[in-house]
Amino acid sequence: MKKGKQQRCTKGPSLQCFKGNETIHVIKREAERVTPEGKTIKLHQGDILSFKDGFEAHWKTLNPFTKIVVKN
Repeated sequence: MKKGKQQRCTKGPSLQCFKGNETIHVIKREAERVTPEGKTIKLHQGDILSFKDGFEAHWKTLNPFTKIVVKN
């Protein structure tokens, strides 16, 4: 089993493109991701979400939040 790394994200927008597969577990608060097609993915405390290699999205961090990231 791979060990995850805890990250704290600050409020505000950013663009992310994933290199390699990634799974995140939202520990505190919430955020949104908007895909290039305009689909909004809402992330809430307790959510677990996986992204495939090359997935691109704009983060919209509503409040600073904490997540655990595992690179697959």
